[in-house]
Parts: sequence; C-alpha cells; structure tokens
Amino acid sequence: MKTNLEYTLIVFNAILIIVNSSTFLKNYFGEKGKNLATKQDIKRITDEIESIKNLYNASLEDYKMKLLERYDSLKSHIETVNRIDNTLINLLLELNDLNFTYIQERSINTENLTKKLEEAAVFILKYKFRYSSINSLMEIINQYNSFNNLSYTTDSFPDSISKNLDININDSLSCLLPKISIDSSQIIYRNIFLDKENAR
Repeated sequence: MKTNLEYTLIVFNAILIIVNSSTFLKNYFGEKGKNLATKQDIKRITDEIESIKNLYNASLEDYKMKLLERYDSLKSHIETVNRIDNTLINLLLELNDLNFTYIQERSINTENLTKKLEEAAVFILKYKFRYSSINSLMEIINQYNSFNNLSYTTDSFPDSISKNLDININDSLSCLLPKISIDSSQIIYRNIFLDKENAR
C-alpha cells in the first residue's frame, strides 16, 4: 500500500499538472482569442477596403461614361462643322476655277460664274453665324450684292468684281485650309528616295 507521503506527492503532482495545464490552457486560449480577434479585424478592414474600391470603381466608370458621352457629342459637332466647311471650301474652289478662267480668257460665258457666285454667297449667308468673322467671306457677299444691284447680264462680269473676287476667294481659302509647309528634312528624304528609285 501506498503511504501518506506517496498520496501527498501524487496529489501535489496532480495539482502542479493542473496549475501548469491551466496556465498553458489560459495562454493557449488567450492567443487563440487574439488570433480570432485579429482575423476579424483583418476581415473588417478588408471589407472596408473592398467597399471603398468598389465605390471608387463605380464613380470612375460613371466619370468615364460622362466623358464618352461628351466625346461623342463633340465628335458629332465637329463632323457637322467639318461637313459645312468642306462644302464651303468646295464652293470656293469651284468659284475660284471659274473666276480664274474668266480672268485668263475673258471670252467664256459668265453664266456659270454668276450662278456659282450666287450659290457661294447664299451658302455663306446661310452660315453667317459661323463665318461672320472672316472678312473676305463677307466681302464675297458684298460683291455678289453689288453685282445684283448693278443689274449686270450673265454675259458681262465687271473686271473690278472679278479681281476683288479673286483676292477674297484666296484670302478665304487661306483662312479655311491649313498651310502646307515642307521642312528641309522632308526635301532631303525625298531626294534620297528619288535617287534610290532612279538607281534601280
């Protein structure tokens, strides 16, 4: 049989094991609780970040859509303005050709020149809100009005109107058409290219 001392030692060892175990278990579950709290904090922070990210992406998409709508509107507007400008440029080029031919040959029937002058003047008047700042275009209207007011026939076209028309057409075209510029590097490149072509 076991003695009291042995029982006492067994009880003492059992108490030590229980105390050590409880300290260990307390520390273990304390760490588990901290880890769980940390995981919950990380999840909450991650959810907040995702929420902000989604809000930012939604507002960015909304902004992109507004920019795209504005771009489409401006693109349509620019296409309309370009169409109007191209029509005017073509009218002026045709008028210029007819007027130049008249100045050079003087023997042609001026009916086409008169009709083209009228067509250009009516077009410019129609879009006066756009072209009123180009003085040479306004002068073309004045020249047409002068021609009409003086009751010239289609067989006669005054030299003064024809010469002024030539100046105003060219001034107007210089306002509406981009200038052509060739720098020296383009000329050198063209010459090298032509030399290679000629060598073949």
